[in-house]
Amino acid sequence: MVAKAKKVAYFAHLEEALNSYARACIVDFDFVGSKQVSDIRVALRGKAELIHGKNTMIRKCIRDMVAREEEPREDWESIVNAIKRSAD
Repeated sequence: MVAKAKKVAYFAHLEEALNSYARACIVDFDFVGSKQVSDIRVALRGKAELIHGKNTMIRKCIRDMVAREEEPREDWESIVNAIKRSAD
């Protein structure tokens, strides 16, 4: 049950960010140390927000948002297509 609650909170946070901000940037940061990620978050504080998660969760959240929208959102669909589908 705890994992499901965390997923619901993550989906809500990601949806709120996508609706609030005018731009999104997708970055693949495999093999990046936690110290470097922390430094990036500190540098972005007040200017941007760093949200990271599993590719499948991000794709599912965006697809659910698109399905609920009354008019199609091609910009969100392009984000889904840009997210890596498997480890190459």
